[in-house]
Amino acid sequence: GGKASIISEDFSVVGEKELIVPSLKFNEKAMLKWQLIPQKSGNIPIKISIDERLNLSASIRVEPAIQITKADYVPEPKPVDISPYEIGVYYFPGWSPDQWDRWQKQKGFPERDPVLGFYREGDPEVADWHIKWAVENGITFFMYDWYWRNGEIALEKGLEDGYLRAKYRDYMKFCVMWANHAPFADHTLEQLLTVTDYWIEKYFHLDCYYKIDGKPVVSFFAPDNLTHDLKGSDNVKKAFDKMRKRVKSSGFSGIYFIACGDNSPNSQERFKREGYDAISAYNYPSAGAKSSLWASYKTLMQAHVDIWNNSLRANTLTYIPILTVGWDSRPWHGNNALVRFGRSTGHFKGGLIYLKDWMDKNNRHIALLEAWNEWGEGSYIEPNSEFGFGDLEAIRDVFGKTKDKPQNVAPSDIGLDNYSIDKIDHKLLD
Repeated sequence: GGKASIISEDFSVVGEKELIVPSLKFNEKAMLKWQLIPQKSGNIPIKISIDERLNLSASIRVEPAIQITKADYVPEPKPVDISPYEIGVYYFPGWSPDQWDRWQKQKGFPERDPVLGFYREGDPEVADWHIKWAVENGITFFMYDWYWRNGEIALEKGLEDGYLRAKYRDYMKFCVMWANHAPFADHTLEQLLTVTDYWIEKYFHLDCYYKIDGKPVVSFFAPDNLTHDLKGSDNVKKAFDKMRKRVKSSGFSGIYFIACGDNSPNSQERFKREGYDAISAYNYPSAGAKSSLWASYKTLMQAHVDIWNNSLRANTLTYIPILTVGWDSRPWHGNNALVRFGRSTGHFKGGLIYLKDWMDKNNRHIALLEAWNEWGEGSYIEPNSEFGFGDLEAIRDVFGKTKDKPQNVAPSDIGLDNYSIDKIDHKLLD
């Protein structure tokens, strides 16, 4: 226990400056709340001192005050031009009301609260905010984590009830990454063909479906699982040939398959034999961690470059670089979590600069980020309490072509409430 005080020249404190810290046992948490009035906008450093023995440092991002006309719906997006680059972001569709337990696990991590609140993911209005924020900050497409289990689609609300019904869906592209991991694995040739028919009917014909060389893009989370399920690389090749044949018979030039996997020369050669067009990954959370559960975020950004360069040893398949935007999976994995500490918008922007430089040097124009909203794993760039719009604005700062960029706005800026399906009160989530 003890007394905690907050120190900052750029904030004035309303009410008590010193708060009592209760005695805590191992792994217990306490929440202290100060009401602060900022004197300026930007990333503002603060210090918290406990009995002048323990000093903690952090920064708070304060968005500038804006004047905007009130509205009764999401304002129309004003996309930022980042051509010739195309930046995609993985989207985790796990935040619908029937999956409230995922939001519950965010208790104790109020810095991650989305600007939209604990939202109803299948709401088209929520999707319109996501689309607006994405295209106004340099994002070209969402790559939705996509699930198929026991002959039926799963976790589909974010895409099918949200994005596909959104007013502004045609402002950006989308594609799917088949998350064929447990418990969504064990797929057969018949299931692959059934899914192909589903994609053709529901997605591929849409102008907003993301295509490369005229081919609808589909990624596989676990290509090794697919090889196992189909009992060998030759059978994967045969399955892909049949899937492509069905797509071509519907008027497309094929499917552009991406393998999320190891980018070593041997793996690239195998993936090429199986019929993949490119190789990438879902994330690299342990990059530079050296087997430690706690490792710096700055090192995470730097270590991606070695992974990207490793792909060039063979260059058998096109490698699409990916940058992991962060990692701290304590809400889902507790004390066994991997934590990349010291995350900041400045370090993230540094990672984006590494990414752009690598793309320019190696003649690439497509890249991926992971993720938009993996809140439970600590990998997110969707506007939130800690970083505000900072991480999104870093993307357009690095890849954007003009300095004239639209003002980012939140629902509260135009007189709208947030979109929580339950009041954000972390004490009530126990």
